[in-house]
Amino acid sequence: MSTNNVPQAATTRAARHLMIDRGWKQADLAEALCLSTSTLRAKIYGRRKWTRRDIEDLRNLGARVPEVMA
Repeated sequence: MSTNNVPQAATTRAARHLMIDRGWKQADLAEALCLSTSTLRAKIYGRRKWTRRDIEDLRNLGARVPEVMA
């Protein structure tokens, strides 16, 4: 799945806000996104890129993620 034009920093901020709002740890969000904790951590710290699917999944959890550019 392409990561072109996925707003990486904005997605990370949205994921962090979601964790704060729900009182979740990284393991909780990783489970909700069907990711391993290490994969989520790599995305949060910029070592891996967020995908369009990640953004859709975050939105479905209630995160306010910016629109992805086509």
